[in-house]
Amino acid sequence: MKKVMDKKISYFRRTVLIYFILIGAAAMIFCSYYLYETSGYQVKLQNYIIAAIVFSASITAILILFMRNIITPMEQISRALGEAAKKLSQGHLDLALPVFPGNDVNKIGEYLNDFTVNVQEVLLHVQTHSNFIIKTIEQIKQKLGEQNNAVITPQIERDFTLARQHIQNIQEMIQAFEYYDICLENGKVMSGNTQSASKTQAGCEAEKEKHP
Repeated sequence: MKKVMDKKISYFRRTVLIYFILIGAAAMIFCSYYLYETSGYQVKLQNYIIAAIVFSASITAILILFMRNIITPMEQISRALGEAAKKLSQGHLDLALPVFPGNDVNKIGEYLNDFTVNVQEVLLHVQTHSNFIIKTIEQIKQKLGEQNNAVITPQIERDFTLARQHIQNIQEMIQAFEYYDICLENGKVMSGNTQSASKTQAGCEAEKEKHP
């Protein structure tokens, strides 16, 4: 079963169709006027020039509208996608693509913004569970040390240390990312303003100054 959204004519297709109708109407008016003048044998150069000017102005106005409503949004989203891809490759998850309400380009920005939020949630999930794993390792090590007959061999000690180092490396990698509405400080998730990345960043910087 198709969605209702799929049955609707897309914004770009509808806009292009309107522009072609306007161009066709302008051409028909011009041709009708020209044929009327020639059929009555009353061809006047002045009227012909006026009709040509009106037709040219109509075409120019239609092209300007086409550029503003079609080409410009496509160029903007193209530049935004290029910048977004560059930031994502550098670990920036705090990007927010511009949204163009009322047209299909809006969906691209929304989908990519949702993607960055989902990636962020996965990283935070890993961060939270990695802290739990480190605590569990320390508890196991402590329990073994408390047992009278248990002896922690150098090999076991190295295994614990290696596991802890691997988890800490993962945490450092996660902390290297830049997030939109939260920041990470010493492995702790700090909430920020979900509507302003700049305020969140300012809050993170202020918190870092409190806990150097």
